Amino acid sequence: MRICYPALLAIAVMFSLSPVSAQPVERPDAQASPQSKPSIKAIGLEKIIAADHLGANRYALIIGINDYADAKIPDLKFAEADAQLLYNTLTDTQVGGFKKDSVTLLTGKQATSREVRKALSALRGVGEEDLVVVFFSGHGAKQRGETCWVTQDAEIDFLADTALTNDQLKKYLDAIPSKRLVTFIDACYAADTVINQKAVVDVSEVAKAFTGAGRVTIASASGGQESIEAADLKQGIFTYFLVQGLKGAADSNSDGVQTLDEVWAYLNGSVAQEARKRQGIQVPTKHSLAETQSDKFLLTIDADRFARSVQERAALKALRDKYLALLEKLYLDEVMDKDSAIEGRKLLMADDRTLDINEKRRLALYVQMLEGNLKPDKLRKMLDLLPIRNEPIPSDALRPPLAPRPVVHETIARLWATALANDNRDSGRQALAALDELLKLDPNHAKAAQLKRKILHYMEPAVLDLGGGIKLATVFIPSGRFDMGSPASEIGREFHETQRSITVANPFYLGETEVTQAQWKAVMGTTPWKELRHIKDGDEYPATQVSWNDAQAFIKALSAKSTLKARLPTEAEWEYACRAGTTTVFSFGDSERNLSDHAWWGGAIGGGSARNELYAHKVKTKKPNPWGLYDMHGNVHEWCEDRYNASTRVLRGGGWGLPSKHCRSAARYWGDPDGRANDRGFRVVIEIQD
Repeated sequence: MRICYPALLAIAVMFSLSPVSAQPVERPDAQASPQSKPSIKAIGLEKIIAADHLGANRYALIIGINDYADAKIPDLKFAEADAQLLYNTLTDTQVGGFKKDSVTLLTGKQATSREVRKALSALRGVGEEDLVVVFFSGHGAKQRGETCWVTQDAEIDFLADTALTNDQLKKYLDAIPSKRLVTFIDACYAADTVINQKAVVDVSEVAKAFTGAGRVTIASASGGQESIEAADLKQGIFTYFLVQGLKGAADSNSDGVQTLDEVWAYLNGSVAQEARKRQGIQVPTKHSLAETQSDKFLLTIDADRFARSVQERAALKALRDKYLALLEKLYLDEVMDKDSAIEGRKLLMADDRTLDINEKRRLALYVQMLEGNLKPDKLRKMLDLLPIRNEPIPSDALRPPLAPRPVVHETIARLWATALANDNRDSGRQALAALDELLKLDPNHAKAAQLKRKILHYMEPAVLDLGGGIKLATVFIPSGRFDMGSPASEIGREFHETQRSITVANPFYLGETEVTQAQWKAVMGTTPWKELRHIKDGDEYPATQVSWNDAQAFIKALSAKSTLKARLPTEAEWEYACRAGTTTVFSFGDSERNLSDHAWWGGAIGGGSARNELYAHKVKTKKPNPWGLYDMHGNVHEWCEDRYNASTRVLRGGGWGLPSKHCRSAARYWGDPDGRANDRGFRVVIEIQD
């Protein structure tokens, strides 16, 4: 929400007349009684109570479901934690100010279809000017053409009859009289849902169904996207940033009050950016009617910042009152003529949204006079030298005061949000355009410069030309944090995969595939795989029968052919890239049932067995992982830079003849650095250099 900056403040700061730094917006009184208006006494001496400043009539229904009664419905991990955290935030007396008896929290077995209906019905008794928040975190699904919220007691075979359909929800929401009703939906409708298939629901259509006069709906994701649950946060990322925004992170104008528009702007940028860090795509959506004034939805306060804001507002009012009194005295003492006094009063009472640059200059002269820096008899002469509104600015006019910083700040914030929301391969050009404009306004914006470098890297990935028409393609791997290794329940402790949190501090490029025979020959001029019988010979097959030392020789020769710095991946980098933001056994899920779709391996489950084909297969003949890397779960073992122990080196990735347990994302193997085999190869890292 745009801060309302009286022009007087800009002038006062310019002449160092007051320590005031910001003038908060005059909030509409629709949500608060006259008695609830803030006072300096209350702010300065007593604890801030949110309800005193946001209004006491505030209601919420908060729903979160992890465990479903029907065993066929997959459970969620953090939906109930999301609901509890939002409840705690809204009922915090210094943040949300919602009375606990005005908030209904339904989690677990309480969140049945019957109880949700009852809670929605109870909201029919609120007033038109009361604020109402409805929050749902759980499964969204579609069955027989009916889109629904999957309640705890829903039955998988009868979702349209046992869950809450969109049409039913719309009727309940339409019956709530409030003209300040916001619905938050943390449900993606697009993951492998309760009916074990990809939902084709456009979540924006779901959200639109809940809009009307004075209603806003914000959904956690767009059509076809998943709502990410983050194990490290123990929350869904949408609700995580929703709560952070409500606690003050969304307060773009630093007035201590979080409006719905501010929270939305914060969510829109933050969720998309966090999803990209986790190698997902999740862009929230907002829907409301054009006439809905969502900037008047006052959600929460930041008590400390709000106190400062009110104190600043009081100080500015005192400054204005001082100037007006001086102006009146000068007029009554006949030191100032009537026209000048009227103009001065008008300018002092105005704000920067109503004044053009020339009027701000005229105001600056009045302030100089009132502070004793310009004699009253000289004021009129100085004013006569300045153009009035809408007249061209003379080239010799006095230098105008700088535009208030918040205007520039808001432009930067808008461009930054645009850049974050378009940080992907499909719309990266839009992000770059926004960043270019941002950096013109703030050349020292380090995060913007860093994001620009990152986008340029993945928009133009490194492709090494090895000569003779042979190229080595890479995939951009962003920096990030992940849990390396596996829990003991996944495979047991004998595989030395103790789980720990790892930060990959620097982004890098990783070979799209294993190094192929064509690429090896282009760099090394040899054919080591021909030393064995029954080895497939062809440009698109992996270069096998190469040791760790052989791989290092390739790296050295490759680096000599290019200015780029090449090396083997570290073991952590390899697993991080293999997982591609996932936490499951394989990058495509927990079951080996689909392994043959993604890897050449030694099993027969699902078809595509390599058991009777004792050699590596052509690269890129199976599905890639979510980051576009091929053959990470099988085809050949891949050398890494790290030692496994004092005398061996690490090998990662499943081989064409190995069982599924050796094809997991966390699976580790080892080999002598001089050892060669027909199921061993490698892929290269290209370091990013600024």
